[in-house]
Amino acid sequence: DITSIYAWGDSRTAGAGDSLPYRFPEFLATLVSPMTSVNKGIGGQTSIMIAARQGGWPLLLSVTSDTIPASGAVTVTAYSTDVFNSSGTPLTAGSHVGTLAGIAGTYTSDGAGGLTFTRTTAGSATVIKKYSPFIPDAGSTNRNKINFICVGTNNAGTDNITGAVGSTYDNVRYCKAMVDYVLTGGGLPIVAGVIDNVPTGTANTVDCAALNNQYKSIFGRYYVDFFRPPTAEELATANTGVGSTYTFTANDNIDIAAGKWPRGLYADSVHFLRHGQYIQALRVQRHLIRLGIIT
Repeated sequence: DITSIYAWGDSRTAGAGDSLPYRFPEFLATLVSPMTSVNKGIGGQTSIMIAARQGGWPLLLSVTSDTIPASGAVTVTAYSTDVFNSSGTPLTAGSHVGTLAGIAGTYTSDGAGGLTFTRTTAGSATVIKKYSPFIPDAGSTNRNKINFICVGTNNAGTDNITGAVGSTYDNVRYCKAMVDYVLTGGGLPIVAGVIDNVPTGTANTVDCAALNNQYKSIFGRYYVDFFRPPTAEELATANTGVGSTYTFTANDNIDIAAGKWPRGLYADSVHFLRHGQYIQALRVQRHLIRLGIIT
């Protein structure tokens, strides 16, 4: 099903850094039209959190007395990954519809530390194993579509579980799990390269360069290079698309020569202003054109 694209990621995917309608989600929707675009970016999430929301990586839950009652809610007593984390705040309020041990229902966080699972349809009380899989519908029902995957911004060289710094293994593992989930579901994955943060010369550049090289090698035709700095042609196209003109400064050109995104396109140390976000969306569009998905 190539009529829609689901964009999984963190705050960069969500469009943080600028205001409506000058953000990545809106630009992408315009550039891939008439294909529909659904944004599933949540700020602050690491690769394992995004992969668990999408369904490529198992999200495991335990409930009180290891039993889903015949009706009503049951307390979730343990979880493998915090899929409710937003902008670094754990267990924010929200919900995910899906199945727990094969039983349809809703996994909910009340925002105050309380977690529950409520089955959709009443039935018999069911005993389940500790840490049974919860499969989110948002991922399982859309894995046959185009899945844009952008993970690693918040942990390019950091282990998701131990917090150890200096390894890109985790990002590759969780990204590959998402890609495999889409491919086995009949969909098309698009893997975005990880962009390092400003300023020029930080250690993050090394982590991102290593991670992108692995992404290119592993994902091949599914990989979109977000790591390389923008060209003058891309900026000119963005100027037209955004409706305002930005010109590279002397400092920008220094950054570009160093293989970095220019500092003038950043809203802060992580997120892009509108011209940078347009260029990201433009690269996705052009990749889909190269694959023959859109014209």
